[in-house]
Amino acid sequence: MKKVFSLLSPARASCSRCVLPSRLVATVSDPSPTPTGSDQSLSFISYERKNEDKSTKSPLLLHHSLFGRKENWVNFGKALHHLTKRQVVIPDARNHGNSFCSNAMSFKLMSGDVARLLQQLNIPRASFVGHGSMGGRVSMITALTSPHLVDKMVVESSMPLNTEALLKTYDTYRQACYIYMTLSSNSSDDPVTMKLEADSALKETLPHSITRAIFINSINGTYQAVIDNPDLGRFPSLDGCSFERPVLFIRGDKSSTSWSSDDEIRKIRLLFPNSHFLQIPGGTHDLHIAKHHDLLESVLTFLESENGLQTDFESD
Repeated sequence: MKKVFSLLSPARASCSRCVLPSRLVATVSDPSPTPTGSDQSLSFISYERKNEDKSTKSPLLLHHSLFGRKENWVNFGKALHHLTKRQVVIPDARNHGNSFCSNAMSFKLMSGDVARLLQQLNIPRASFVGHGSMGGRVSMITALTSPHLVDKMVVESSMPLNTEALLKTYDTYRQACYIYMTLSSNSSDDPVTMKLEADSALKETLPHSITRAIFINSINGTYQAVIDNPDLGRFPSLDGCSFERPVLFIRGDKSSTSWSSDDEIRKIRLLFPNSHFLQIPGGTHDLHIAKHHDLLESVLTFLESENGLQTDFESD
């Protein structure tokens, strides 16, 4: 694929606030542990400026991938906030990080969680950056079912199509969950030893070191929900829905979890007619980690432009 692309240059508490340099106010909300399902508030981090120094453009909501957590996006979120002066909100999804646990887990339910968080924060509309088969798809479903909540959207390493490669990827994650569940029932109580044993046991199933590290560090509250919800890897049918505002689909050219052909682009544009497509050379699934600066530059250009990027991809 060729691209034509023009670039412009502590302990849990209910809520804590601290003032950081550059007039940055950071809010961390980690709901106290409660019985399963009784408190469905999302844990989140929010960065914003004081009133006289804040942007008038839509806030940004960054949504992590399956087995991720908000801390994976802190560096990227801080950089976006510093460069745009927009409020940046980074939540933990249900069954992830410090958010609540629930046996019920679907993209539609998680989209509802995000909608309630925006209402809680008095944000009428946000621009979304969603990563992977969970964060990207939660963002897409929110845009398709509640378009009034979404300004622009960036989808990293994901798409709304149920390809064989994507379904196989989710099956692989479920297999990894079974391995971890078996290992945890027979392993040492020492968390360091457990992580080392898990890393060794999962090397064949999850060969990519970054993917495996994220999985091991975030799996405890997630694996049972993934095992109990086998359809979580499938994007739901949303006949008659479309999102007309600008969307950027971005992938690494070594990723197998996103669009890869003109036919897939045409199908995506049936749902997102105002969509642009960009691939980053040498990038894999986790662009915000391995290709931080390339992704940041691309996202900034898209978000700060009036109508989205002008991109054009042609098959070799």
